Amino acid sequence: MDTYVAKVTQKGQITLPAKLRKEEGWNAGSELIFKKDPQSNNVELSKKVNLYDTNFGNYDFQADLKTDKELAEPSSLQGNEGWGFESE
Repeated sequence: MDTYVAKVTQKGQITLPAKLRKEEGWNAGSELIFKKDPQSNNVELSKKVNLYDTNFGNYDFQADLKTDKELAEPSSLQGNEGWGFESE
């Protein structure tokens, strides 16, 4: 098990060790999750997974739901073209 040390500033900030950031793929803007075990007082640190991360960048589906009318107001017929549902 590797051990890393980070110092907490007066503002409650820490700098994550560069080697750990690279190993874990934590880049600027990455959101990290801290989980504390109340029995042992150990803290587990992991990266928040965004299922909409793509090779082309981060796709913010929630934001598009608010701005894209087709996503925000789905039609009961939308997407059924060619499946025999056109007359419904």
